[in-house]
Amino acid sequence: MSKPVFEDLLTFSGRRDRKSFLMFFAVLFCFGVFLGMVILLIGHVALPPGMGRGIVLAGYGISAVLTLTLAAQRCRDIGITGWAALALVIPYAGWLALVAIALWPGQDGDNRFGPDPRQVGA
Repeated sequence: MSKPVFEDLLTFSGRRDRKSFLMFFAVLFCFGVFLGMVILLIGHVALPPGMGRGIVLAGYGISAVLTLTLAAQRCRDIGITGWAALALVIPYAGWLALVAIALWPGQDGDNRFGPDPRQVGA
């Protein structure tokens, strides 16, 4: 059992397993593709100049905040402090940190940050 993708999106506490973390990025990618297609299709006709860029920037800001909160939860599942998620904002090295956070296996059982997210629903 895995933690639901949309549970605890705006809390920096708790833990998140790999499956839930990767599913969030799949949903985020699909949302980005959908938003881009909508702006391409109706942006030139219905939106005032510059409005499409504002929508994209707002979506980017929201996704950046959500990514940091989920990365902090994922770091806690690995067993390190959630502050390590700030490595994602370092240019170029942030991509390596994101891959490491996404692929590193979490600790089995409870750790100092809370119960195992795979065992909570079972």
